[in-house]
Parts: sequence; structure tokens; C-alpha cells
Amino acid sequence: MASTTSAHQILARAEMDMSDEALPAELWEIIERYRVDLLNQGYAILGNMADAEEVAQETFCEAFQHREKLAAVESLGAWLRTINHANALNRMRARQRTAKKESRRILEAPGRQMTTGGFSVLEIREAVAKAIETLPPGEREAVVLHYWEHLNYDQIAQRLKI
Repeated sequence: MASTTSAHQILARAEMDMSDEALPAELWEIIERYRVDLLNQGYAILGNMADAEEVAQETFCEAFQHREKLAAVESLGAWLRTINHANALNRMRARQRTAKKESRRILEAPGRQMTTGGFSVLEIREAVAKAIETLPPGEREAVVLHYWEHLNYDQIAQRLKI
């Protein structure tokens, strides 16, 4: 069977000799035999096939790095599923930590959130404030009352006595 990118990565992580450009047949047999089970397990935990594939690859890398354990294991499938389960949970926890950090960052610095134009909310507020300062005093007051104090036109007219 031809060597794939995944096989190259497995070989590199397992520090095996890549001079022959082929994964040993017994390791291909292990991959072929357990790959679908590991993908299904990873998908069940992560809900994402791309992540499940990465986790399965990590599992094979770990297994091939510890070839002495691989040879001594009574139930290879159970051992691989245990490693795969731990890897999937680690990936899920890492994703959750990243999401928490991102939401915390957004909550702590709302003025730094970007708008669709690539400007932060803070930059837009500053630009609008500078533009309002250039208005004549009567117009400036009307704009501030309407957009900042959310008054309707009748309330603005009453407040400005016009």
C-alpha cells in the first residue's frame, strides 16, 4: 500500500526510518482494521469529522511510538479506543477552553470588538464624536438628544423649545 501524508506524519512522530517511504505492513493492518472504529468514536465525542480524523491519527501516532506496549497489549482494539477516547476528550476540553477565553476577551473589552468594516467599536465612537463636534451648537444638541438619549422628535422639540 502506498504511503500517505498521514503515514508520513505517523512515521515522523514515531521517529521511524522513512528512507523506504513505506509504512510497515503490520502498522497498515492496524490502521485499516481500527480506523473506522476510532473515527466513529471521535465523531461521537467531538461532533466533527475533521477533528475525529485528527484524533484518530494522534491515537495511531501514540500507539506506534510505544511499539513495545503495542506488542504486549491483550486487546489492541480496546487499548486504541482508550487512547482515542482520551485524545478526543483532550481536544474537546481544549476547544472549550479556547471558547471560554474568547468569550471572556469579548466581555472584558467590548470597545475592541471589530465591526464588519474592520474598525473597532471604540474607533467608530471616536470618529462619530469628532464629527458631531464639528456641527453648529443647535444641530449638535439635537443629534445628541436623538442618538444618545434616544428622544423622539417631539421630545427634542420640547427640550430645545423649538
